[in-house]
Amino acid sequence: MKYQEFYPSNNFQDIIDAYWVTQNNTKEKSQKILPDACVDIVFNFGKNIFSKNKTENSVPKESIAIIGMMIKYSD
Repeated sequence: MKYQEFYPSNNFQDIIDAYWVTQNNTKEKSQKILPDACVDIVFNFGKNIFSKNKTENSVPKESIAIIGMMIKYSD
């Protein structure tokens, strides 16, 4: 799994903490996402993304989703 984090220019630092990109070309299927008190906008350019129980926080392929602040980790 590949993870990269980028920081916004000075003009956007008040409203954007960071941009992050993840790419998975391995057989590893699950990754824990820890709560960070942030609201995330997810741009999914790949396959469907499902939580471990395949109902919560699913993000269909080629879509955009807003994920609210989490209170527990997500798989």
